[in-house]
Amino acid sequence: MLLCSILCTAAHALGSDAVPPLPAPSAAVTDAVLTDTLRRFNAVARTPLPELSIHQRSILLKGAVLKLLVPQTDGTLRVVGLILTDQPQRNMWLSTQDPHFTSGEATEAPIYRTPNRAGWYALLDLPRPFKDRHWVIEVWDNVALARSSGGEFWEHPWTLDPNGVDAARPLVERGEVPGLSLAAFDDALYTPVNHGALVFLTLPGDHSLMAYDVTSVIGGNIPDRLVAEFVRAGMERSLREVEARARMVVPGHYRGDHEPVLGADGEAVPHFP
Repeated sequence: MLLCSILCTAAHALGSDAVPPLPAPSAAVTDAVLTDTLRRFNAVARTPLPELSIHQRSILLKGAVLKLLVPQTDGTLRVVGLILTDQPQRNMWLSTQDPHFTSGEATEAPIYRTPNRAGWYALLDLPRPFKDRHWVIEVWDNVALARSSGGEFWEHPWTLDPNGVDAARPLVERGEVPGLSLAAFDDALYTPVNHGALVFLTLPGDHSLMAYDVTSVIGGNIPDRLVAEFVRAGMERSLREVEARARMVVPGHYRGDHEPVLGADGEAVPHFP
């Protein structure tokens, strides 16, 4: 299951409370280890992460969330949030991909689902006078990367379907999008840009690095920079919630009677004892 679109986080970001950072990761994760892991991931990833300065890496090594706003050559703004956590890769993955953990902040419905790939329709209900926004994204797991890295690098990218309105309309006509009328569907604006990735990198001492990487333009009369700033403001809350769930909920929830959740390597994530 895809973590609720970053646009949902943007809609709630200004009202979120700051979450205090947890203790810094263990000494097993050094700047040299972090730098090497990022270098090797970026050399083979579909969506390489921005190159980090010494200062930015030090923020992660101190246990704080790093939030970046990176202008792109096409004029869009890329927002990247990173967290270095004492939670293992599988815990962080399950915290975002277990279908029981949904945010409820957007209207969502699957268009299709296959192992490690899915198409999702989502609508974000905005307050007047703004029109609602909707989009269809194709999301998948980079299985080849996960397997070639021996499970060290898990990447979960998504891209916008430019023909998403046509793909989603039959769902709405059949009543498969809860609470959404065809009139509301037709009145919503389709977002012109929405792509990104969730990244989960294994680090020593059962630690991991998670990145939430998104570039989005929602169109209409809402400035792109304002949206990007809202998204960046919400990264702290989003990543801390993922981490807290990975620590306090996932180990007791994902046990033997739970339906298996596939990892980015295409294999079922082992259950907790």
